[in-house]
Amino acid sequence: METKISKKQTPFGEQAAREALELVLDGDASAAQEGLMKFFSSARPAEALACEMFMFGFAREYYGQIGSSLEALRKHLSGYHPEIKADNYQFTVGCNERVDYCRANICMYTNPLCSTRKLGKVSLAILSQINDMYERKRHLVEVTEQRKNTLAQSSDSSLQRAGSADASGAGSTTP
Repeated sequence: METKISKKQTPFGEQAAREALELVLDGDASAAQEGLMKFFSSARPAEALACEMFMFGFAREYYGQIGSSLEALRKHLSGYHPEIKADNYQFTVGCNERVDYCRANICMYTNPLCSTRKLGKVSLAILSQINDMYERKRHLVEVTEQRKNTLAQSSDSSLQRAGSADASGAGSTTP
């Protein structure tokens, strides 16, 4: 089951997310990361939020496809990228606002630069998580193919040995 990103007309932030995800699906995670970093260096808060929301939605959908929950996605993200949790991020940047402002993206209006930076970090963490999932999936597919090939070769050589044993014993009679 191959996941593809549709190419419909989209807002700038969502388009940046789609392009980055396409690069990840094509195996070029470093170009995807560079593209997102470039996007976030000049993005407005609303564009940054659109990008982050699309990335999170994509990751949530993929987690659902593999039978995992939204809570598992959140745990993975906060476990591997603790800097993106609102309270950790606020502490790191020295923000004195209420933590729910950061969680709800209210800072888009009060401190747009900080908000865009945070959304960029979250989006890059999500991209990293998606890349890790796809790398594991690619590796699993490769290992499965190798095992199938090994089994096919084993059964072919077993059949050849059995065939040659039959041929050598065909003319002999055993008492």
